[in-house]
Amino acid sequence: MPDNSSQEAKPKIGVVIVNYNNFNDTIKYINNCLRKQLSVDLTIAVVDNDSDNDSFSRLQGEFRDNTGISLIRNISNTGYSGGNNLGIHFLEKSGCEFILISNNDIEFEDVFLLKQLTEEYRKLKNVAFIAPVMLVNGKLSKVHYAWKLPDKMKEILSSTYLLKLLGYFYLKKFYYSIGINDKSALNVECLAGSFFLGSSSAFKEAGYFDENIFLYYEETLLGHKVKKINKNNYLIQGIFYNHFQEYSINTKYSIFQKHRILLESKTYYWKNYCNAGFPFLSVLKFLYYINLLETFIIKPQIVFHEKAGK
Repeated sequence: MPDNSSQEAKPKIGVVIVNYNNFNDTIKYINNCLRKQLSVDLTIAVVDNDSDNDSFSRLQGEFRDNTGISLIRNISNTGYSGGNNLGIHFLEKSGCEFILISNNDIEFEDVFLLKQLTEEYRKLKNVAFIAPVMLVNGKLSKVHYAWKLPDKMKEILSSTYLLKLLGYFYLKKFYYSIGINDKSALNVECLAGSFFLGSSSAFKEAGYFDENIFLYYEETLLGHKVKKINKNNYLIQGIFYNHFQEYSINTKYSIFQKHRILLESKTYYWKNYCNAGFPFLSVLKFLYYINLLETFIIKPQIVFHEKAGK
């Protein structure tokens, strides 16, 4: 990795990138962003999540001679959680002090961004994970960069388009506002999974990602775990990265499939993390069918708040 820094100790950071079919994004991101980072010692683990195109061979051709980049071929698509856990466990054996979970469909220009994140992390007490503020396609969207753990009313009101309109003011309280000129660390419950950093020990203490869900709600489950171990997540204001709409999710899965997977993830979270009973889970399932009906009648632009780097 190129570096013009002094001889001071550099933080050793392991980066996990889960690739699924979109090798071009992975190559571009590593070359244009990660390999330009200064004052850090980077080890990059690219997990190919059983792509059904020639992603793995293309990645091999690009990075074969780079000792700082390891390619891991997953024998099956284990989703966002499984793919990231595979990379985390690999990097733990490399002695990384920090681990960065990162999508490949993002960009940033600051060559000291990762160095800044490690410096911020060391300043904080009782910290699990931190992240810069996420821009979506270049614009600030507060429902994406961080959010509070849901209660049952929030889950119900966010299940259909009509209920979202009716519950607009109630739903607002589950998202955080940031100060334009504020550069402090904001204590939040859940961070977006597209780009966040934690110590290796924090991942272990939190129990890693829950591999029982394939897609969606991974960040909410992780936020719940962090709260349970009495740690804190932080959004670092004043530092930004840009996240683009994901290619592989939008091309691999139909609207119907994405709705079904989202319902499965919601149900798993509420049943296994919050001890929700049959009546509430039945309401979620009923609202799932209502939302499907809305989708196929009015055909709105679907936006999923919980992303997955696959």
